[in-house]
Amino acid sequence: MQGVGAASVVVLGGFFLSAPGCALADAATEGNSRALYGARRDVDLPGATAIAIGDADGDGRDEVLVANDSPHLLAIGDGDADVLFDLPLQLSDLQSADLDGDGRLDLVGTGDGQIVVVLDAPSADRSISMLHTKAFVPLSDAEVAVGDLNVDDYPDLAVNGGAGEIAVFFQDPAEPGHFADDPRFLELDTSWLSSKFAIADENGDGANDDVVVEESLDGRVAVMRQDDPGSFDAPATLEASRDDLNQPQAVLAADLDAAGRVDLAASFMGHLSVYSSARGPIELVDTLEGQFGAYVGAGDATGDGLLELVATQSTPYQPVVDELLVFEQTADLRFAATQTLRLPDMSADLAIGDVNGDGLADVAALTVSNVSIFHAGVDRDES
Repeated sequence: MQGVGAASVVVLGGFFLSAPGCALADAATEGNSRALYGARRDVDLPGATAIAIGDADGDGRDEVLVANDSPHLLAIGDGDADVLFDLPLQLSDLQSADLDGDGRLDLVGTGDGQIVVVLDAPSADRSISMLHTKAFVPLSDAEVAVGDLNVDDYPDLAVNGGAGEIAVFFQDPAEPGHFADDPRFLELDTSWLSSKFAIADENGDGANDDVVVEESLDGRVAVMRQDDPGSFDAPATLEASRDDLNQPQAVLAADLDAAGRVDLAASFMGHLSVYSSARGPIELVDTLEGQFGAYVGAGDATGDGLLELVATQSTPYQPVVDELLVFEQTADLRFAATQTLRLPDMSADLAIGDVNGDGLADVAALTVSNVSIFHAGVDRDES
């Protein structure tokens, strides 16, 4: 999953091999009012496990990056998927960032209770290392977030450690790109942590705060604010948009309205809450209705500088989640449901970014059998 609060581009390189082909699907979208995305393009990729968007070959144009169970890292451009290089293990999450500050983008992923770090990914001499720690709870679906969590200008790694904990791996400024094997654990007041969380400067004080979704029956969004570098307060719960029991699904941190401050979007089983810090302390500003799944993303699909929201849709007690809901931002963090994007199979991950160089945010959805790509702009020639 493309990282929240991390760099949005990954540069990768390597020996290219052929992988399964792609096809353009008919009637891929089902519009509610205004269609922002065109026809769906499907690329057959059984065994794919994680997805991101980035420049895989250094040509200045992003591709869809996919980790699979071989395990390989692949790139999807205009045509088929191509294998870039081997991974040391199967990844359940994939993020991108310039970890070591050298201007070249790197990769970080999680899988089988371990963290994989790829430095200087564009180079044939790329460095691939793994973080091992006895303290880290080996969750197969652990998610990693990237951000500077001790105000030293070097990105750190945070992973949901399970049992109500977040494990923070601080980067060593004396050895950029290397992380301490003994993480600091941030304690939460719940016995189970959702795998979805984000790192962002939520209160504008110049220090990244660890924003989390707590998996609890009363459905809360909690923020762990940084007081001293590398030290965090106890979780502070944000205003709830519903009084009824509602299971949290995911959280997104981004400057949605281009106001220069971080906003939050948190999806729940029955609604999606939008929070803003533009007027001071972060507050609830909008609630969107719907049945939401485990993924939410944001990107500018219209070119007006405002970010749209895209979320997986779920149906209670149904095994298949095969739709994406698109919410267009009309103004001042107000959103309207504009389009439903149909998927060919059950959704498993989501990434948003410009994969054709037109400046608009495209959508790539990972399903259990393929990758589906939707280009922003309904007048686009998809052939």
